[in-house]
Amino acid sequence: MNIIVYTGGIQEVVSADLLGQITAKFAHARLELIHSLPDLRQRLSQLPKTIDAGVLIAGDAAQLCELVSMQDFLDGIPLILIVPDFEKETIAKAAKLYPSFICTLDSDWEVVASVLERILLYREKAASVTSGQPTPARPQPK
Repeated sequence: MNIIVYTGGIQEVVSADLLGQITAKFAHARLELIHSLPDLRQRLSQLPKTIDAGVLIAGDAAQLCELVSMQDFLDGIPLILIVPDFEKETIAKAAKLYPSFICTLDSDWEVVASVLERILLYREKAASVTSGQPTPARPQPK
């Protein structure tokens, strides 16, 4: 499993706490830490896109707007979006990315790690169903 974590240049303490929770739950997963928007854009434009989930932190409204501008690159990746506040405008912008979960910078990181775990379990289950088992033949009309 590949997880990208974009920290957006937020405080080291906050990102270290979040990363601690994620690494504790996902020792088997490959974490890609990305600290700048240009690096995120470059990573998202690489093919093949082998990203199973993303945790994106928008430290302020400007970063959130930048993330929304990368909407096409983020399409198809289950996202956990961490926004600066729950203001109406902020959530309206965040919803354009169709995240699986939205929380704020002062949220409980254990909850974020649990949601990420559920996302990855769902992805694993969906992948095993589509690749591991042959699809049943359709009965032919008589």
